[in-house]
Amino acid sequence: MFSMRHQIGQFLGLMTVITIASASVAVGPSPVNPDFPLDCWSQSQQKNFPEGASWAEPNCLQVTCTGYQNQLYLLYTSCSRIGVPPGCKTIQDMTLPYPACCPRPSCSPKL
Repeated sequence: MFSMRHQIGQFLGLMTVITIASASVAVGPSPVNPDFPLDCWSQSQQKNFPEGASWAEPNCLQVTCTGYQNQLYLLYTSCSRIGVPPGCKTIQDMTLPYPACCPRPSCSPKL
C-alpha cells in the first residue's frame, strides 16, 4: 500500500503535467494589409499569412490566422501558468519557439 505522502506526490505530478498541457488563448480581429486583403497581417513581422497559417511571435506566442463569417481573426496561443511541487523551480527558455519556450518544472533528484 502506498503512503499518503507518495499518493500526494503522484497527484501533484499529475496536476503539473495537466497544467503544462494546457494553454491560454485569445482572439482578435486581424489587421489587414490593403495589398493582401484575404490574408492576416503580422505587424511585428511586417508580413502577411494565409488563412490557416500559424507562426511564432515574440514573448512565447503562437499566432494562427483563422476566418469566421467573412472576417479574418488572429488566434493567440500562449503558455499557461504552472504550479510546481515543493523543492522544484520553474525554468523557461524564451529563445525557443512556442511551445518549447513555455515554463516547465525542474526538480532536483532525491538522494
